[in-house]
Amino acid sequence: MVLIALGTFTSLNAQSANHIRSVELKPFNHVQLQNNSEIILIKSTRNYMFIQGDSAEINDIAFVEEDGILGIDILDSAFNSNRIVIEFTELNYATTGGNGEYYILNIDEDFLSILNPQATLTISGSANNFRLTSDNGYNDLSSLETKKDIIFVEDVANLVSPTKKGWFFARRD
Repeated sequence: MVLIALGTFTSLNAQSANHIRSVELKPFNHVQLQNNSEIILIKSTRNYMFIQGDSAEINDIAFVEEDGILGIDILDSAFNSNRIVIEFTELNYATTGGNGEYYILNIDEDFLSILNPQATLTISGSANNFRLTSDNGYNDLSSLETKKDIIFVEDVANLVSPTKKGWFFARRD
């Protein structure tokens, strides 16, 4: 069985995991994610989440929805999820923690601010005003078009630059 998620190149193959859990989410514009596996966030017309993994694990995953913030904290190494897909209607703030791989796809936001301490982050789409702060992460912004952005990265962080229209880049000492 194959589930095509969100009309993109991403597919969830049930052969690699036992089950898929789907959850309708309350509206949010801020995500706080702590994870060591793959999370895909994609612009959509709804707020929804798909979790792929072992049936016992996916039903035990807790998340918080409060004051426009969606929070997921899964740093337990025993968690074997292959992938979490989150559809969102609006995203202005994201914190991507842990050693996971994060993909934020098809964004079309006026403002987006991301804190990526150490994870692998790939972003595609466009944002009028974009801000990234990264201490030790890998940040691929090559498919992001921005009009105005501010990017702060430490010396040990990696950055693949966005499509530039007007931007400011600072590497902190």
